[in-house]
Amino acid sequence: MENIQNEVEQPKEDLAQEQELLKETPVDEVRKSIIDEYGLNEDIDGDLIEKLANKQLESNKRLSTAIKQKIGWRTKAEAKAEEKSQVEQKPEDKPQVQPKPKEDFVEIINQKVEEKLEEKELDSLDLSDELKSEIKNYAKATGLKISKVLKTDYFNFLKEKEENAKKVEKAGIGGKRNAPSTKEFSLANPPKVDMSTEEGRQVWDEYEKWRKTQ
Repeated sequence: MENIQNEVEQPKEDLAQEQELLKETPVDEVRKSIIDEYGLNEDIDGDLIEKLANKQLESNKRLSTAIKQKIGWRTKAEAKAEEKSQVEQKPEDKPQVQPKPKEDFVEIINQKVEEKLEEKELDSLDLSDELKSEIKNYAKATGLKISKVLKTDYFNFLKEKEENAKKVEKAGIGGKRNAPSTKEFSLANPPKVDMSTEEGRQVWDEYEKWRKTQ
């Protein structure tokens, strides 16, 4: 009975995380989170912030759907485990232990080989180690094969989130390269910079040096 419960039981930390992810995050908090995480400026990067906020809100909805699906599967698995344990507790219904036929061992071996092949295929994919680990945990919790997990909305959400993070990182690097040059400075329109960031302070120092030469 203990082994059956262990197969479907989720750590308390994971359950708490699921409940936290199911909460709807206000739009303002999403925008602030994006600004803080990527060091964006509301005046300069307004359009980018808005696009990322909309993407994040849409991703949150997909994640919520996927988590509810995951909880539903786990609940069914727990119900089956409980039902099985109750049957095993009845001595009169407990069948005689019979030696496993040879075919059963062959099936177990084939299953182990298939699991190893799926893990090998997963490791060959261009995904982060964190995402690969999440896929394996999800497959174990739901009883699905890794190949099936790769076709779920939950995987698509995680992959999209990872790809968006990479795009934003590249966009941030590009933004630093596109900082105003001295040719673009104007006494009438000083550059709008974020003085809380190193890049913003650097642009302002360059502007001050240029202004003194005018």
